Amino acid sequence: MQFVNYTPNWSVGASVSDILSVSGATGSVAYSVSGGTIPDGLTLSPSGLIAGVPATAGQIDFTVTARDSIGDTSVLRIQGSVVDPNAPAPAQPVTIFNHIADIVDTVAADISAVEAKIVPAEQIASMVASAVANVASSAVANVASSGNPLPALLWTGENLVERYLAKRGN
Repeated sequence: MQFVNYTPNWSVGASVSDILSVSGATGSVAYSVSGGTIPDGLTLSPSGLIAGVPATAGQIDFTVTARDSIGDTSVLRIQGSVVDPNAPAPAQPVTIFNHIADIVDTVAADISAVEAKIVPAEQIASMVASAVANVASSAVANVASSGNPLPALLWTGENLVERYLAKRGN
């Protein structure tokens, strides 16, 4: 005895009426959930009917066992997801670290010119801090104008200190 292929295609608020079936069974077949949990709002009848209206979006992972009249069994693991067609689209990330990397390149060139004039370290540190503050201020303005209240900041994985030192030739 073997289950016929089945893939769920369920959405929150949409009626479900799917029938599970097996081939090679002897006599009548009884179906039951034997592992995991069927999604809220759905039920499995002993005849193999999955019916109801899914209540929440999320992952599906449960097991159904079919038993025929002579005791043969077959097991089907049902996996997938219940989708919410009304869910908002994911927020688009805002990246500012790429802009900071560009500023580091510019500041590195400026600092090399300044070092040639033997400027105190405090003044160099002030220049770097000012450049980074300008980038951060610009990024905040970009975030505010995007209308996205919760932007994600992505780190490029690049070490900006190493980038600065490489530009200086150290």
